[in-house]
Amino acid sequence: MIDTRSAALRMQPVLAVLLGLAVAGCGPKNEYQAPPPPEVTVARPVSQVISRSLQFTGTTSPVEKVEIRARVSGYLDKVAFTDGMNVEAGELLFVIDQAPFQTALRQAEATQRLAEARVESSLAEFDKARAEAENAQAQLARGERAARGGAVTEGELDDLRTTRDAAYASAKAAQAAIASSRAEVEAAAAQVASAKLDLSYTEVRSPIKGRVGEAEVDVGNLVGASDPTLLTTVVRYNP
Repeated sequence: MIDTRSAALRMQPVLAVLLGLAVAGCGPKNEYQAPPPPEVTVARPVSQVISRSLQFTGTTSPVEKVEIRARVSGYLDKVAFTDGMNVEAGELLFVIDQAPFQTALRQAEATQRLAEARVESSLAEFDKARAEAENAQAQLARGERAARGGAVTEGELDDLRTTRDAAYASAKAAQAAIASSRAEVEAAAAQVASAKLDLSYTEVRSPIKGRVGEAEVDVGNLVGASDPTLLTTVVRYNP
């Protein structure tokens, strides 16, 4: 006798498989589906001026740069500016001790006055020597006239000639002394001019308009002893 219940239980898995195949055969086909279009941002165009620019690595330099150096030797007496300030052309920057240069100027002026006095003295000596020479010449002329009458001997005429020649020699020496004294005046005047120039160099001024840098030397230091000491720099940026 066949157990129908047990057979039915054994057939259930087979039926499930067949049923699944039947259902799969009746469904839609697996076809390629295109992706949706990407989302984009839309904006209206704007008309405007665009400046083109390029970037480079480099250094800048001023239009003009002047190194301020000491032109005379002495102790720095004053710094008349603040580092980084703007200065005008001719503005005072430093002052070097002026006392030695003022003394040198007074000495040179005294030497010039002495030379001028020597010129005046030489002129007076020349006038005196010339007068004596003219007088000696006149005495000789009278002696020569007297000698023709026998009143003056030849020896006396020789003495008169010697006196005349000595007077003319003295006049020439006085004239040479005048030229020498005048040369001394010119030399003394040159010394005065040099002393005035050195004194003016004690006031160190900016030659240009611009920005002054840092003071390289402090007050009390000796500058310009062996070489022109660098005091500071002035740069001009405009234009």
